[in-house]
Amino acid sequence: MLSLFTGCSTYRGLLKEVDSVVGFDAQTFGEPAKIEYSPKALRHPWMIRALGWLYVDAFTENVLGLKRQWIDLKDPAGFLRRRIPRLVGESERRLDYLGEAGWRLLLIVDKDPSDLNRSLALVGLARILKILAPGFDPKDPRLLFGYPEEFERKAGPILKRMESLWPGLREGPLQTEDRDELATLLRDLTYLPAGNLFQERGRIRLLLEAMRTEVDRGLQGLILRNLFESLRRACLHGLVLGLSDRRSPEVRISAINSFYSLGRNRALPWILSQLKRNTSAIFGPTGPVDANPDVRRRLAVLCASIQPAEGDAEFEKGPSPYAFLYQLAFEDADQGLRLFAREIFSWILHHPLDKDGAWIPQWWREHTARGSTKDVTKDD
Repeated sequence: MLSLFTGCSTYRGLLKEVDSVVGFDAQTFGEPAKIEYSPKALRHPWMIRALGWLYVDAFTENVLGLKRQWIDLKDPAGFLRRRIPRLVGESERRLDYLGEAGWRLLLIVDKDPSDLNRSLALVGLARILKILAPGFDPKDPRLLFGYPEEFERKAGPILKRMESLWPGLREGPLQTEDRDELATLLRDLTYLPAGNLFQERGRIRLLLEAMRTEVDRGLQGLILRNLFESLRRACLHGLVLGLSDRRSPEVRISAINSFYSLGRNRALPWILSQLKRNTSAIFGPTGPVDANPDVRRRLAVLCASIQPAEGDAEFEKGPSPYAFLYQLAFEDADQGLRLFAREIFSWILHHPLDKDGAWIPQWWREHTARGSTKDVTKDD
């Protein structure tokens, strides 16, 4: 009997615990305006939790009648924090579970006041992307997002036309033309660029509902593909917003690490370009890539992994790794970072270590005179 509950009961319990702390109402799909941790969590009594490894949650609730109880928490943020990594770990074998975990991580990225919680949520989004579609393409159109008002204007008519065709609302089986229309509407909604994470979450939840209620087998495969696509788009959107998180350099570092884990050195010029675009309005075109020295140091460490031939790669108007390191080596306000960047230049170019970096300006002038810069947006 226990095997009937294996795999879903523990995961469902995890979702209930997360929802109870962040203030999400699973019955009405009501999101909190901002996450204010509940001092209580909905959990099983301790004697049931001690047997959690037996996967008996459903058995205890449905057969024994031992319902969950509100339990006082000493550290609500920490309680949630310990569950963030588990969201993906418990869901990675099923697309619907990944969808549920993904939109909760997006909620945390969007509204959690804890820098650490948002950072861990970004790691979870990157993990979902690795499961769905490993790799990273800096020219991926999914990295281009819309405006909230435009999404609402275009999504409204789609949803209105969809209502009479929706499972549970329609009258009788779908005819061929109705099935084709619903398939087109779902696809149009999926590929409509969202303007914020609230819209991404709503789209994922809509497709999850369709996945669970649709009885037309001709549509089930299409719904799965649209959920797959919507989840990819939403996870990338969350990571991009993490790069522009002005509240926390730790969150930006987490986003940098997440994108780098997806694309390695191929992602680095794109990361530099995104960060530069975020700061240009504040510091101008000649200012630093990021205002925080810890962020710049992390970028420098990633630059240390490039091969000499990769140092000139650029994305759009962003600096190449070489250009970033050169600015760091001679213009950065942090003396330690200047020395660090010079050491990295020596490492990449196999030059004897020189803390003053006296050889670098001449090398840089000769290098740029050769016109070696390569834009990664152009085809090889």
